[in-house]
Amino acid sequence: MANLVSRRNPYIIGRPIDDPKLLFGRQDLFYFLEDNLRQGIKVTLLHGQRRIGKSSIIRNIPKSVHLKDFVFISFNLEDYSRETLGKILAELAKEIVEHLNIDPTTIKLPKIQTLEKDSSIFYSQFLTKVLDRLNGKKIVFLLDEFEALIDNYSASMLENFFKYLDFIIQKEDKLFLIMFAGRQSANMPNLLDYFQDASSHDTREIEIGFLNKDSATQLITQPAQGILEYASEAIQAIIELSAGHPYFIQVICFAIFVRARELDEWHINVQDIDNIVDKAIENAEAGLAWFWDGLTIPEKVVFSAVAESQKIAIEKYQKIPENPLKLLNKYGIIKTQVLEQAVKELIAYNFLYDTGDRIKIELVRRWLLQRHPLRQEIKELEKLNTEKNKLPPQEKKQNNLAHKTIFAQSQSPKSLNYALAVAEGYSDKRNYPTLENLIFFTQKNKREISEQQQNYRSISKVKDSSIVTLRLPKNIHVLVAGAIAISAIAGIGIGRLSTPCSASENKLLGVICVKNPSVNFSSGDRTFFPSINNAYRDEGIESFKKGDYQAAVTLFKQAVVTNHTDPEVLIYYNNALAYDKGNYFTLAVVVPADNNSGFAEEILRGVAQAQQEFNKKHGLNGKLLSILIANDGNGKEPEKAKQVASELVQNKSVLGVIGHNFSEATQAALTEYQNSGISLISPASTTTSLHKSNVFFRTVPSDAAMGKKLAKYAIKLNLTRVVIFKSESLFSDSMTQEFKNKFEDLGGKVIRQVDLTKSTLDAKKEINLSLNNQAQAAILIPDRQYTDAALDIAKANNYLINSSNNPQKRGLKLLAANPLYSDDTLRKAGSAVEGLITVVPWFRDAAQAKQYAQKAKQLWKVDVTWRTASSYDATQAFIQDLSTDSSPTTILSSLQNANFSADETSGYPLKFSSEGERETEPILVQIKDGKFVAVP
Repeated sequence: MANLVSRRNPYIIGRPIDDPKLLFGRQDLFYFLEDNLRQGIKVTLLHGQRRIGKSSIIRNIPKSVHLKDFVFISFNLEDYSRETLGKILAELAKEIVEHLNIDPTTIKLPKIQTLEKDSSIFYSQFLTKVLDRLNGKKIVFLLDEFEALIDNYSASMLENFFKYLDFIIQKEDKLFLIMFAGRQSANMPNLLDYFQDASSHDTREIEIGFLNKDSATQLITQPAQGILEYASEAIQAIIELSAGHPYFIQVICFAIFVRARELDEWHINVQDIDNIVDKAIENAEAGLAWFWDGLTIPEKVVFSAVAESQKIAIEKYQKIPENPLKLLNKYGIIKTQVLEQAVKELIAYNFLYDTGDRIKIELVRRWLLQRHPLRQEIKELEKLNTEKNKLPPQEKKQNNLAHKTIFAQSQSPKSLNYALAVAEGYSDKRNYPTLENLIFFTQKNKREISEQQQNYRSISKVKDSSIVTLRLPKNIHVLVAGAIAISAIAGIGIGRLSTPCSASENKLLGVICVKNPSVNFSSGDRTFFPSINNAYRDEGIESFKKGDYQAAVTLFKQAVVTNHTDPEVLIYYNNALAYDKGNYFTLAVVVPADNNSGFAEEILRGVAQAQQEFNKKHGLNGKLLSILIANDGNGKEPEKAKQVASELVQNKSVLGVIGHNFSEATQAALTEYQNSGISLISPASTTTSLHKSNVFFRTVPSDAAMGKKLAKYAIKLNLTRVVIFKSESLFSDSMTQEFKNKFEDLGGKVIRQVDLTKSTLDAKKEINLSLNNQAQAAILIPDRQYTDAALDIAKANNYLINSSNNPQKRGLKLLAANPLYSDDTLRKAGSAVEGLITVVPWFRDAAQAKQYAQKAKQLWKVDVTWRTASSYDATQAFIQDLSTDSSPTTILSSLQNANFSADETSGYPLKFSSEGERETEPILVQIKDGKFVAVP
């Protein structure tokens, strides 16, 4: 079958199927709809998971429901989720006229303003005339994306809309509704209630489910019949991976076909299925994301816990996984009604089996383990647990004794949240991380407090409950409620008695987490990622602290096997080897371990990989490399960064420093390194002003280089008038200025600059204003905190381009800075960012980078980012300059003359200019077909 190598892939991903012959397993559904309409059933609701084939069903109803006296008109409500009733009816009228090819001069379309005043005109003066022209035929409205209204409308508006639908189908015998919704929301069970009081019509509801085995087999084999030959075991493996979900069957088979074509091997066995799973997950990223994005925080945590529990069961050869709530309890998350309800919801969504301990779709479970591991979701939970849950000012003032009594006596999640707000008001502080008073609401009559706390407490009894006020240091930021954890997340208690504090905290009185500057450093005696559950690591830390480095080596090695993606344990393993030898070099790396962005892990992976390679080769003359990890908090606390740098330079064993991540931190710390003569290589700080120091180097292109690259490409595309969307940060300010300078030097003009940080930002309005000012492109330059705001601009731009009111498809070309180079951009914005061009420091699919990228993925089992690559290069720069008599002075001198080949780095030669800049070109990448690809 070699002549078929160039054959087009017959499997369809991401677009509706137009041919009924390719829509397997849905014939019974069409029979059901046909029978309903014959019986005069006026309202039918179809619901199911997204990507279940709903759009394909809608497209094929007119072709597959054989009723000559019915006409079908599709109308998607997703684009009108925040519009008025008048606007929706006006657009529906327009759709009817276009679909039926009615001359608008013969039947006048109702205006929005008229419908706003009197919505009955839609029926009395428009729809009745349309029905008259149909000569006795009946109309079926196929209304899609009802959940958009459920999720976004106010209750009164939603009720008005449904009541209006009920009104017109009662009024008109020739009008029918078939409504489609994605995964059932909490409001879905009430959706049909609006139609059930009418005696003149009936309603039906049906779920669009997974395919049975026969239909799934047809979908696997028939599109590629005569091309691919599937072994029966391979078919079964695909069904087990997909659970019969048609989208995931197509995704898996699409990847199978691509690999078969590459290898020119057309007989598919079970091993072939195993070989494409990761690729299938990658191809399905956009479709998989919806499983996640619509979930609440409790549902997300439980979903990840079920995936983790199954993984543990598989590794231990257990048939029945551990109850996910029990697993969460081991992480210190207290079992609550909210968590139990989350399990029930996930079962109702058809995500879990009825037992609640297994995920239905195996491919989704594997994706969760890759993209949303439990430890990561617990981090998010911890993060939210420390955020405020403030009340409106007028409610916050209601701080009297009666209110405190009510809240102290109640244990409901809502009341506990309200109690937390009262606690904030009671302390008279704006931010509870700096509370001087912590309010502990105890259970009824629970007055006992341990002797150790006697000096801290003052008790005031209110009826049957006690409010215990502890006066503690300002840096305490965790609230605990006797036997109840008061959480800012409704209903979830974080048991800080059983979970560790964050990276830069210690426990006070065994329960309260307190900032502790002395725990900002570690070579193996503590973890900066306490939410990661790894018993071998914890035992290794204890051995390391005792000086038993041989035992630590064994334990850390096992910790690495337990968690391949965790760079901290690999560093500690190598440190234990070095300490056991007793003769080693020391470099420091500073990361934002308290920041939940994942940047710390990305940087540490690059450092750990370089250290591992060096030590594996027995170092330099047997002298190994140890890495001292330092934590500068969330990375945007200048004083913390300066303090860490000040302590680092006092450590005489440190030869050089890799870090910091954020430009704010690097700028604050730079003076300390300058005064001590210690070299600093940043793998991530790009702000142009940072090069004004003889000890500072960076392995990423500066904002000047990246701004210049982006500006030149914009001019190359004949884009001469642009609007910049930016945020307030050193990076965003620097990148904006550099782009603007070069762009205007080349003859372009920046006509507007828009602040993404404003709470009043109206994305659609900003796009329209920009177009009215003849802008041709939007330059998106957010920092990481405001990437979602930048994506809102992209979505608004896409909405305008595809609007029916914009036949010229007028819109802005999208260019962006590197914070938008992430999987989040693809997942959150989808087609809205198709074609977006961004400038990046390093691209793993570039020809020069592929060898390193593959080597790194083999080590970490995940694709690495540009931060990992640049951190690897920074560590390599230090390593290549080591000598038997290295000192900070010799290292600094060597770096100024550094010249490393591509074989010694992540793919590109490494040489620093006289100002410490890496002499390299940034890379332009573009989003094409939902993936980042290099711009030719």
